[in-house]
Amino acid sequence: MAEGFLKQSQEERLMEELGNDYFDELLTRSFFQKSSAKTSRFVMHDLINDLAMCVSGYKCLRLDDMLKDNLRYKISEKVRHFSFISRRYKSYDTFSSVSSFQNLRTFLPLSNYGTGYLPQRVLHDVLPKLYCIRELSLSGFEIHELPSSIGDLRHLRYFNLSRTPLKWLPESVSTLCNMQVLILERCYKLSKLPAHMDKLINLRHLNIASTGQLREMSEEIARLISLQTLSKLIVSKSSGLKINGLKSVLEVFE
Repeated sequence: MAEGFLKQSQEERLMEELGNDYFDELLTRSFFQKSSAKTSRFVMHDLINDLAMCVSGYKCLRLDDMLKDNLRYKISEKVRHFSFISRRYKSYDTFSSVSSFQNLRTFLPLSNYGTGYLPQRVLHDVLPKLYCIRELSLSGFEIHELPSSIGDLRHLRYFNLSRTPLKWLPESVSTLCNMQVLILERCYKLSKLPAHMDKLINLRHLNIASTGQLREMSEEIARLISLQTLSKLIVSKSSGLKINGLKSVLEVFE
């Protein structure tokens, strides 16, 4: 969905339903298969994976491959999808070349071992230059604050900040009007959301589960007419969403 691969027909079907159909079709054709380690997950067979890597060519890049055999000097600046194994420490130099990928669509850690570390310079100097980014995951990193320049990523559709010690999101996040998915699950220090959430007119899924410090929610959440998922609702007596605004929120899901 974030990549724009779901082509809706004349029928009024949710994009999520269409995406599930696409996935099931690929599963029946053995493009994907269930993981033997965890049945709720899916993997690609080694041969299919090799074929996919061959077809994708320069468009996909894994950081671990980039660091082998001085490959960093041969990388095409037309890379679209960038992934890496998330480990405890990575230096700024590890990510410095990413800012030259002007057509980058995906920035994705493949797995996490505990809490990962992402240098602050990556947040301030690298990510704001990825103007074409569609999918951005910073899940599990030791991130306490995001720069306001994150609001410059106007094409961002999927933003995963789960399991980070973020205390709040900058108000500039509310300018990301193409955002479809925002994941803040288990952000245990998160105390507030942006004031103008209603500007996220395309937001379909908001996951704020396990955010114990989040005490209130803006009443403007009721204006998100595209919302399909809201993991919890916070009603306040003093400010934010009140009881009399609860009906408006529930009507969004009818």
